Amino acid sequence: MQLKRSVGIAGILAGLVVSSAFAAEVPAGYTLLKTTAKGRVFAIRKAKPTKVADAIEAVLNDLDDYFDDDYDVYGAAENASDAKSGFATISAKYGGKPVRGVVTTRITDKGAVAIVIFIQADAPPAAWTELVGPAPKTAAPATPVAGQPATQPAPAAEPKAVHLTEYRFPDNTGTVGLADGWQPGPAGNGLMFDGPNDAHVQLGVSAAINTPTSTAVQLARQYPVPGQRLLVAPFTGPAEAIANLTPQFSRFNQAANMPAIEADHIEMVQQLPPQSQGSRWGIVQYGLTKTQNGKSSHYQIVAQVGLTPLTNESWMIYLTIASAQDADAAEQMPAMMAMIGSWRTNDAQIQQNTQQWIAGRQQWFAGQQAAQKTVTEGFDDHNKQWWAGQNTQSRAMDDFSEGMRGVRDIQDTRTGELNPADLGHVDQIINQLNQQDPGRYKALPLKDKLDPVPNR
Repeated sequence: MQLKRSVGIAGILAGLVVSSAFAAEVPAGYTLLKTTAKGRVFAIRKAKPTKVADAIEAVLNDLDDYFDDDYDVYGAAENASDAKSGFATISAKYGGKPVRGVVTTRITDKGAVAIVIFIQADAPPAAWTELVGPAPKTAAPATPVAGQPATQPAPAAEPKAVHLTEYRFPDNTGTVGLADGWQPGPAGNGLMFDGPNDAHVQLGVSAAINTPTSTAVQLARQYPVPGQRLLVAPFTGPAEAIANLTPQFSRFNQAANMPAIEADHIEMVQQLPPQSQGSRWGIVQYGLTKTQNGKSSHYQIVAQVGLTPLTNESWMIYLTIASAQDADAAEQMPAMMAMIGSWRTNDAQIQQNTQQWIAGRQQWFAGQQAAQKTVTEGFDDHNKQWWAGQNTQSRAMDDFSEGMRGVRDIQDTRTGELNPADLGHVDQIINQLNQQDPGRYKALPLKDKLDPVPNR
């Protein structure tokens, strides 16, 4: 959806979060639905707009003189299936304080109904829940609407409540508020949360990328290793990185009997400040088609993307992702943005995990150096050393992923059955189990499950 203002999405990933010192109740013609110490909700019905883009543009025009100064529009989307609903997120200052919010609209046979929600940028998840919970059931005052009798009442619609329940990560690296109907998803790279109708939020996704001219890529081309998982792309901007890496992610997915994916309409909508020297960060919005067993579904994606160089030949990509099917994107986006905005990290624990990951990377580079030296000593020896280097890299990444997940499998050596357990208590659980049946149970680290060391 095209709007006259410049479009970005940085505020989305900061959270849908508005000031206690409110200068004016609501813009002229709007009905106040709810107000708290941190935020405000108001609505209007407009008779003329018949398209989502026009309705959102009309509301944004109404807000021009409402905030302290100019404001930014952080992304806009409409329901691709029926084009009857849509949203845009905003970032501004109000009463002298930074605020963030969302404009939602739906086209009806009587015109467009629009709701504006905004809250202080530093408001906690509980304040968001308080703001968007049910408003008092009192009749709204009549509001004149252009083209309709002055006695016609204003819309009585209320925003759908986004109730967040705190979820603490198993490895104690942080917390996130889960909206109703959402739950932790399957273990994987980063943290996955599953919502209604196949909506997903992913936090802390990361991957190591090799440049096309790197030594690792040249050796892989000369001496390919079966099952090798090597991501290759130049160090570019965030949008280009998504375009370059999505086909490779798709191949890995299909090899694991997961859906093929294809990105479209990739757009870098907001450049973010670098998090470290040489890094590149931004908000990328795009469409994604998932196809499996001949069935395809299309999703709307909003992602915070960070690229950080490691060496002259490799770099890391970091992702925070909100994903929903076209028909549900407008409805699901407020809940997903509230969840992402509620994400809080335990920096001390993350630092400890990071040091473990760095140690793993150092092992990997040592393995690569040994592999390259062996090339001069003979193809056979080199090939073995190269595979060992790649295996070391994969196992190091597996250690990092397992640490982020906070889960390790317990294996029943008699039946082969695997059951997950909290990483901090897995040894204690195994000891208790083996007291009843000595030697039967053992821990199965993720690296031994996904990337076992041969002959061990």
